[in-house]
Amino acid sequence: MTEQDYQLLSQYIDGELPTEEVTALKKRLLAEPELNQLLAKMQKVNQAVVGHYRAAPEQVPQHVTAMVSPPKSASRYRLPLALAASVAAAALFISTPAWRDSGSGADYLLSAALENTPSRAFGWEALTDGRQLRPILSFRVDTGAWCREYLLRDRGTATRGVACRENGRWETLVAEVEVVPQGEESHYRPAGTDTPRSVSDYIDQHSTEDPLSAAVEQTTIERGWR
Repeated sequence: MTEQDYQLLSQYIDGELPTEEVTALKKRLLAEPELNQLLAKMQKVNQAVVGHYRAAPEQVPQHVTAMVSPPKSASRYRLPLALAASVAAAALFISTPAWRDSGSGADYLLSAALENTPSRAFGWEALTDGRQLRPILSFRVDTGAWCREYLLRDRGTATRGVACRENGRWETLVAEVEVVPQGEESHYRPAGTDTPRSVSDYIDQHSTEDPLSAAVEQTTIERGWR
């Protein structure tokens, strides 16, 4: 797909495409499955962003609001709304917890960090969206998959969760927000100490062996969790 294709589809979604170009595009959509799939994805993103923007504008970051709102001047330079919404959606998925796919556990920044970051007793790994991660321990579960317990700090809240690795991606299976007493944010609290019941229950029910030692975990990471 080219930049022109994205622009063309954006104009089509916004109803800004001339009639003769609409006819030509529809012929392409019938002949090009990839273009048709891209259109469907862009329409879905557009609907999600615009719907959320209208329903809860106060939750949309200011830099994203500017992207989906028509500017007061120089409107001929603005991105088509669908394209702006697609860019805004990308920003939201990265920067706003409410837009992460908590249902499926998909969080690509977290997944990438868990793939390569050793567990630690203190300190944090900074993610590019401003969150801070502390992997706590790694263990294998009854399905044979690797799982990791972690703490994730974001805007004054801390979430303790368990993510398991499948097809090269770490997906959170259970997570619960924790209260971190003021002044204790940088300290480590051992697993099992004030651990949310959902997290501790998952580990108790599914872990098949003791957590990896630091040395074995490092070797496992270097081998790509094999």
